[in-house]
Amino acid sequence: MSGRRRLRGGLARTFPDHRSALAQAYRREYRAIVEELGITAEQPHLQREAGRVALLRVQAQVGAARWCELTEKRSRIRGRRPSPQALERASRRAHLDDHSASLALDKLRELARPRVKTPDEILDEFHALGAAERGAEEDDDAGA
Repeated sequence: MSGRRRLRGGLARTFPDHRSALAQAYRREYRAIVEELGITAEQPHLQREAGRVALLRVQAQVGAARWCELTEKRSRIRGRRPSPQALERASRRAHLDDHSASLALDKLRELARPRVKTPDEILDEFHALGAAERGAEEDDDAGA
């Protein structure tokens, strides 16, 4: 599939034209997320998740803008105005988009966070280190 490689920084191609305003907002969100969480090129699974989160955040911004637009039309324009049901739908959609983006960002933060070792893992490492040191001491004693 020539010509369809990933964009710079590991970002997947999502829009037909990545010069559009939405695509630019997508890239800005992606860069902000990657910088905030310290995601590197060696973490492609986190890059994919960051792309998903960036897309959800842009979708939330678009939904909020649509709700604001309808609210302004309803309050200022005479004649054909958005119905109360249209305002309610736009409000719900904006809230759901924002909530989805928030949950996805929380999930990504959880995935990107360094994992803390359990006490059992720490003990196992300590015992393995102690066994290696004892083995080195025995070799020194045997050689002397």
